[in-house]
Amino acid sequence: SELGGGGSELGGGGSELGGGGGGDGGGGGGNWSYTLRFNASNVPSTRRLFDRFATGRSRRFEPYYSSGFLSLQHALNDAILARETGGALRPPSAYGVPFPVPAYQHSVFFDFAGNLIGILAIFSLLVPLSSLLRSVVLEREQRLKEQLLIMGTAPPAYYTSLLATSAAAFLLISAVCAAEIGLSCYTHSDGVLVLLLFLLFGLATLAFTLAMAPLFSNARLAALVGPLLYFLSSQLYSFFLEGGELSDGQVGAKALASLLPAMAFYLGASQMAQYEGSQQGVTWGSVHEGPFPLSASLAFLALDTLLYLALAYYLDAVLANGVGTARSPLFCLDAFRRPRARAAAAA
Repeated sequence: SELGGGGSELGGGGSELGGGGGGDGGGGGGNWSYTLRFNASNVPSTRRLFDRFATGRSRRFEPYYSSGFLSLQHALNDAILARETGGALRPPSAYGVPFPVPAYQHSVFFDFAGNLIGILAIFSLLVPLSSLLRSVVLEREQRLKEQLLIMGTAPPAYYTSLLATSAAAFLLISAVCAAEIGLSCYTHSDGVLVLLLFLLFGLATLAFTLAMAPLFSNARLAALVGPLLYFLSSQLYSFFLEGGELSDGQVGAKALASLLPAMAFYLGASQMAQYEGSQQGVTWGSVHEGPFPLSASLAFLALDTLLYLALAYYLDAVLANGVGTARSPLFCLDAFRRPRARAAAAA
């Protein structure tokens, strides 16, 4: 019987038994077809063609036996053939035998390590996130930024110095995490990919922090609420688990969730942990494998960095919070409107 495509439907005209002449399913012989419908949670997922992370014999096929799918299929085949032949023939019993597998080692830790590694990396950045958020909001409260600008500091110089000093701390912490976790957990993966994942995560977190800063007018409140919001943004990870492990499907939902830096890192760390559990590791040759590969997580982390930096600049300009002069929400269109205004004035 074939595995159907959608929902919980299994079988799509599988298991046809030929007879002579007659109508469909009739008593005088003919072609029989039937559809077996089971809950999607009772049978293996049909989103993946094979188990990419199996060590030894995969156990993902076993629900076909435990759910009663094969038993029901065999009973129906037996009844149809008995009806068509008067009980003279019986269909052969179907059973599966796993292929021989070589000796292997498997650590159950890696089946669930993606979540643990994600939490560890997020906790390592909560303190610098809170400190940066507090200092940026405190500068606005004390009008230090306005004083610098009044004294002649160019805005690009101010933003560059803020990014440089903050990025140094975030990148240092990310590099230490990459070294600690990479040498102890990601031993089969390419070290450059591990380092790149953590560094991009640090930069994306920095940009996310700067984008949150204009939303607060009180430094103490920002230092408390900001880390909480950041941590809560990572808890969407539970929607992508299947039996406690990262599922292969939901590509669109994963892409949407990856617009949050914590989620993009979670998905990438889990993908890498699955490869480690099967003693493969992620290399430059396998970085693009799978429906939502590690390369997608890396790309989203880079995109998040640019996106939240642009959002931080925009919100800082349009949300004055009682300090300075707020610009128009459409100020970013000035570059397009000014040439037209000058042309109209010249005319």
